[in-house]
Amino acid sequence: MRVRIREASVQVNIALPQSLAALDDELLWQALAASASKALSAGIFGAGFSLRLARAEAVHVKLEAAAAQGGFHPDYSSPDPLQRAFALTAREAEVLLWVAQGKSNGDIALILGMSEKTAKQHLGSVFQKLGVESRNAAALEAVAVLSRPKL
Repeated sequence: MRVRIREASVQVNIALPQSLAALDDELLWQALAASASKALSAGIFGAGFSLRLARAEAVHVKLEAAAAQGGFHPDYSSPDPLQRAFALTAREAEVLLWVAQGKSNGDIALILGMSEKTAKQHLGSVFQKLGVESRNAAALEAVAVLSRPKL
């Protein structure tokens, strides 16, 4: 029997013996929740897991705040706000602008007239400057900046 638990951006897959399948659902969920809580507090998953969990919670908070204000309405007309907000080069800001629109490295390379490897290198530099580990996190940061009201 396999159980998948999803709670606030955390997903845990657990393989259970078939003998537990006969347990009352409520008792099973209580046991799983208690075990997961003990594992987290004991540090079984390691510091990296706790850091990723904290980052996931921070992203969740940003999304909730944006939803409360009517959502994101980014202006993709110029990479300049990204360049200023994150101290990016003009080219890095252009790459991030396209990442925020869901484009792949290959698409960005074609659009900007560069090799895919160069687009990937620019994106790596963007990750460092933004302090993020993934293109999704970088895109979220970019959309947040591009959604700010113009002064």
